[in-house]
Amino acid sequence: MSYRDPKTIVQSTGKYYTQLSESLSRTAANVSQTIAAEAKERRESAIRRSKISRDYLMVTGNQMSEQAKEGEALFQIDYPALNSIVNNTAEIVALDISTPEQNRYAAAGNSMPARIGETIAMAKELTKDANFIIENTGQPGGLDPFAPQDVQSRYALIAGAVPGKSKLTGMITQDGTAEAKIELVNKEGNTFDATYSELKSILDSDDGQLGIVRPDLNKATTEIWNSTVLAQGADGKPKNTYRNSLFGESQRSDFNKATGQTEFFKDPSVEKIALAVYDKSRETIDGLSPTEQITEYNNLGAALGLDDGTGHSDYKTSLNKEEVEELTQRYISTMIEQKMGKDPKDHAVSTGKITKEKPPQLTESDKKRILNAQESRERFNYVENKLQTALQNEDVSIFLGEVIGSKEDRVKEVQYNEDGSVITIRTDNEDMPDRVYDTNNDNDFARLFDDFAAIEYPKDVDQFKDLFRNKIETKIDPRIAKSNKSRSVQETVDPNAGKKQNKTKDFEGITSSGIRSGI
Repeated sequence: MSYRDPKTIVQSTGKYYTQLSESLSRTAANVSQTIAAEAKERRESAIRRSKISRDYLMVTGNQMSEQAKEGEALFQIDYPALNSIVNNTAEIVALDISTPEQNRYAAAGNSMPARIGETIAMAKELTKDANFIIENTGQPGGLDPFAPQDVQSRYALIAGAVPGKSKLTGMITQDGTAEAKIELVNKEGNTFDATYSELKSILDSDDGQLGIVRPDLNKATTEIWNSTVLAQGADGKPKNTYRNSLFGESQRSDFNKATGQTEFFKDPSVEKIALAVYDKSRETIDGLSPTEQITEYNNLGAALGLDDGTGHSDYKTSLNKEEVEELTQRYISTMIEQKMGKDPKDHAVSTGKITKEKPPQLTESDKKRILNAQESRERFNYVENKLQTALQNEDVSIFLGEVIGSKEDRVKEVQYNEDGSVITIRTDNEDMPDRVYDTNNDNDFARLFDDFAAIEYPKDVDQFKDLFRNKIETKIDPRIAKSNKSRSVQETVDPNAGKKQNKTKDFEGITSSGIRSGI
């Protein structure tokens, strides 16, 4: 073929356009079919996922509601939070492909109804005797009043025993765990939480109690007492008497006035009884949980009236060896007090009787002497009360017009100094100096009392001196004595009104040393 004479090729394109058009039509049809198929698949997938989601919501949602309703008597139920968990889980389980995180969430969501039910069941178990426990706070089987108050408040709120709000809710933790939680708010606005995990841990512990409750040792105490202290009958049952080995060696006598008979007794020995019950008591104490030991340590100490500072405030730290021994002794002391009462003599046993004895008889002179002493005491009290009232009122006008002193001078003037502590008495005998009494001075006050007593009852002055001396020796200041028997002169009737004795000479004077002779 020559370049200069090329062959001309004339090609028709019609058929190619026709072929292309047919190809494009076929492609368009295929694309349309593919799109339609994919749309159908998406519709079917959406329907399928929606059905899965609806079915899940129906089944799991109903389960959640049924479990939650069991707790409505105790708590407010956080249905929005629980429904949100169910909805989120329903969306995940309907996915064709899900991430590991989504899978963990879904697994936790699936377990949430059971978790809610378990939490409610544990709360009911831990508070099943709440009314009794709370009403008997401080008693065996009741709440421990010395325990941390946040713990006790949490218990009371869960039990519904105190005003407040409690709400049960649920959540999925970051590590993909289903967790139920009880949220509590007391009347003061303080908040407390109790989770499923915490409640389970409490139930699985040795104590097994939400609040801290005193152990009831009454049954154990009775068993110890009956088996170690009381005498045993032939039938093996305990008697109402103590074992002979538990009585003291010495005897005491008791005279019965009604029968004129003297009876001898032996009293039970508290020391012997304490030794007898020790081993079983220590076994009982060792059988308590650490928290129960702390509870009893504090409550028994309070019951025995021990001073502050004898308690164990840290409930997270067990009693040490010395404290456990002290707890044992407190338990034994309480047991003895409960079983024996305040007086061991109430459980004494008779050792025999002797013949009747005639009680001693008082002679007429003895009766007269006793009567005179009683009358003198009454007169002394009258004089003392009358003088006290006058001094308290700073009014000693009771001396005006009275005869005083050995020369029987008549009082014409009585006055106090500015602070009311010094009394000055002036008589009608101008040759005699004023009589001055400093009431803050024991000698002067004794002299004032003697002078006034001589005015009222001159024949009783010697007995009054003895009575007055006794008060001084027993450190009872007559100036400020406030006994139940002491009354103001306005309330006291003169025991010998109209029978006052004749005036005699004054008491013996005050010595130079300031001590009244005979006082």
